[in-house]
Amino acid sequence: MSYEFPKITRLDYGKQFIIIHEITPLFEIYGVKQFRIAYHITDYELKDLAGNPLKTPVAWVFITEPEIKPEERIGKTPEQIKKLWQDKFIENLRNELKKAIDVYRLNREVFRA
Repeated sequence: MSYEFPKITRLDYGKQFIIIHEITPLFEIYGVKQFRIAYHITDYELKDLAGNPLKTPVAWVFITEPEIKPEERIGKTPEQIKKLWQDKFIENLRNELKKAIDVYRLNREVFRA
């Protein structure tokens, strides 16, 4: 079962922020949806030549919708289950984007003009 994904536009990772442009459901396989998330990183630690925070080009990450196990549903209202799904979605998104931040931090000198 799928739920509406949360309205999320920014995730903070210290002095780097992920700005989310869009979350697009791609396809469903065996009842599980895949999502493509377009984002860029704004880095307040590095500045461009004009002194503005450095911004990366738009990139994409792909995630699978979270699974709510039957035991997690016990005693919960539909609204509570929806909230749990959204919390897990954000957690999955945050974990995938943390990997992108880690790669960016290792290579961020490449983005300097």
